[in-house]
Amino acid sequence: MDHSVEVLKICKCLCELFPDLDEDLLYTGVLLHDIGKIKAYNYDLVKIELSDEGKLLNHLYISADMVNAKIKSIDFPDDLTKKLLHMILSHHGAVSLGWGSTVSPKIPEAVALHYADNLDARVKETFRK
Repeated sequence: MDHSVEVLKICKCLCELFPDLDEDLLYTGVLLHDIGKIKAYNYDLVKIELSDEGKLLNHLYISADMVNAKIKSIDFPDDLTKKLLHMILSHHGAVSLGWGSTVSPKIPEAVALHYADNLDARVKETFRK
């Protein structure tokens, strides 16, 4: 949860710097981009480990699948559905990076989400060294 809140704070700054970003779409993408981690990991008071589903499908796919299933049960615009799913599936960056994205970020909000997500992870990484 901390990660998503921190990515949201970074994206709020990005929306101030780039006012043409669709703020609602970006914030929605931030809040849902890692939702699949709920199913991708097993956890208890002692350990956290990948679930069989997480090992086989990856949290990006699981997140997109969970969001898509919910969207199908409500009245939600098709163009926004495609953009939101694209953001989830591309938030690890260009496919060529090999970090798990099934598609490279192609819309400004997907690019913003990728870099905010990556920035949060990389800065935290330096504190652990």
